[in-house]
Amino acid sequence: DIGNNEEIILLADTDDAGVTIKKNLTLNLNGHNITKSPMINASGLFIVDEGASFAIKDDSTSTKGTITDTTNTVTDSSYVVVVSNGSFTLSDVTINARKYGVSVLATTDDETVNSFTMESGTISSADSNGIAVDVEKGSSFTLNDGTITSENLGVGVFGQNAIFNMNGGSITTDGFGISTNGTNSEDYKGTKINISGGSVTSSGAPAIYNPAVDSTLTISGGTITGKTGVEVRAGTLNVTGGTISGSGDSYSSTPNSNGSTSSGAGIAIAQHGTDQAINVNISGGEISGNVGLSVTNPNQRTTTEENSKISVDITSGSITGTAASVFYQDSRSDLDIDGGTFQGDIVSTYTSEEVSGGSSISISTEENETDAYSSESNNITITNGAFSNSANVQKYSSNNTTSTTVKIKGTEYTLTGNYSLDTSYDSNTDAVASITTDSGTVYYSTLQAAITAAATDNTITLLDDISLADTDTLTIDNDKSLTLDFSGQNISVSNASALTTLFNKLTTEDSSTNKTGSIKLSQDIALTDTLLTLAGSSTLTLDLGGKTLSTAKQESNLITVSAGGNLTVTGN
Repeated sequence: DIGNNEEIILLADTDDAGVTIKKNLTLNLNGHNITKSPMINASGLFIVDEGASFAIKDDSTSTKGTITDTTNTVTDSSYVVVVSNGSFTLSDVTINARKYGVSVLATTDDETVNSFTMESGTISSADSNGIAVDVEKGSSFTLNDGTITSENLGVGVFGQNAIFNMNGGSITTDGFGISTNGTNSEDYKGTKINISGGSVTSSGAPAIYNPAVDSTLTISGGTITGKTGVEVRAGTLNVTGGTISGSGDSYSSTPNSNGSTSSGAGIAIAQHGTDQAINVNISGGEISGNVGLSVTNPNQRTTTEENSKISVDITSGSITGTAASVFYQDSRSDLDIDGGTFQGDIVSTYTSEEVSGGSSISISTEENETDAYSSESNNITITNGAFSNSANVQKYSSNNTTSTTVKIKGTEYTLTGNYSLDTSYDSNTDAVASITTDSGTVYYSTLQAAITAAATDNTITLLDDISLADTDTLTIDNDKSLTLDFSGQNISVSNASALTTLFNKLTTEDSSTNKTGSIKLSQDIALTDTLLTLAGSSTLTLDLGGKTLSTAKQESNLITVSAGGNLTVTGN
């Protein structure tokens, strides 16, 4: 009779019948293998019961042991390990399941939470309908390290309040890497999935598929890659870190009442037929795909009830899409972009058949900001966030007479019908300058970027105060004639080269009402080879700020103001 807390060491390979574990035990395979055929019905090779704690490990220093289900027919195959009442830990052992690996059954004892912890080793499922690990009602699975592979599903989180914590390791599948159940029943609600490390990879489906009602999926780390990275059809998604990628060659959103709808998206939001609320909060991480983030309505749901509301809030993180960084096509949902870095177009599409429900897109960080982008008012407001040079803010209207207002950093533009507005921001920065032509307004993150992009006779308008460091020299082609409109903004200068360029190679003006724009010295500057000349049509304020502007040249004017020019010097 084996006592409690004993360790059993395997001395040879074995083909044994099912065993029920009712004591705290450790099985050390010691480099040996266990095979079992067949495993009938719900019985497993190991069944953990009566609150027992069971561990399988392998302490051998050479080849590690394996447990293999050799059942010939899938219909006869059961789980290799079943946690019926208790806990199970796996370390340095490979479980080769014909169809099912480990099942953590529903917790029925209020004092015992059935649990499975994988510290290392491998679990594989070799069937196209198989499941490597199944987590049922009230139970938990923690993956700290190790490898899970499956030709179908890696980890199924299928019971009410079931929990899966992934801190490391890898899940590699042909189907879903991780999935919940979308049935609108108490038996499946409230699942919790927490990803802080490791990798989840699917070659043929979303890496994570989450349709469970009242569920919470939190991603703070790790790498997630699938045809779509993450698809959410109900519940809450929180992304604070990690890398999420959609590997599909092209983006698609297809109706499906019992499964995934998307391919090619980093994150896809598509409400299930259960019409349950979806809340998405993105405050970090790197998200990419053919479409970075999609918010669509493939099943053509029409409910606008508060308990069915779809809300997407982006405050930080990086979202990249080769076709679009954000694709917004569910007019019942709210999309708030309060920050982040976007590489690719932000696209919204409406048709006359879609319902409005008073939903909106708001891209803003200002308090009490009321401008929004909706299917009724068609407004966009952007006051923060950074955009790549390819990024557009677009609205494709089915009514070519629709008037749309776009406001970017306080400047409002009204366009009619289909339109595309370039917002050429570098990543990780806000625009400080713009150039307006007959083709529209383009925004730039640095003054040098605007100067380089400008055509001769263009006017560059400052949108914010800027500071030019010692190495910011400013370069302008000699054959390019440009005007710089300070527009009430200030340029802080700390080197002679930049100061000379601003005076000698630009025509300057200030279109602001109070003419508060200026060049301000941030340190003493000594001119050497070139002195300063203000063009005859220029108006400029030079604020010395208590610093000294000097030259070593004898009998030379430090600053020459051409006829018609207007120079004001302050701060002496």
